[in-house]
Amino acid sequence: MKAFILMIGLLAGMQLMAQSNSKVTMYPNPANGFVKINFSETPKTDITFTISDILGNKIETITYKASDAITCDFSNLNLINGMYLIKIEYGDQVVLKKLLVKNS
Repeated sequence: MKAFILMIGLLAGMQLMAQSNSKVTMYPNPANGFVKINFSETPKTDITFTISDILGNKIETITYKASDAITCDFSNLNLINGMYLIKIEYGDQVVLKKLLVKNS
């Protein structure tokens, strides 16, 4: 019974995340050194941008003031080519995105 309740909770969380993703766009992707993030509605709180490797190991967390668009510069992290996970948190929203880093 507990496993069933957990699965329902996970599915509900996934649905909320899918709805949140439509409110946030991130480009360019693939990226080289920076990404721009646009919000359909300006967040009322600070925005936390966390970049992790594909295994979930946190690489860096950056906090920005509330704005309808931010530019995340990660050029100083010297990321190698590959897939990274981006977590964008603001207010009670958590949005997960995949980012492909492709250095020239």
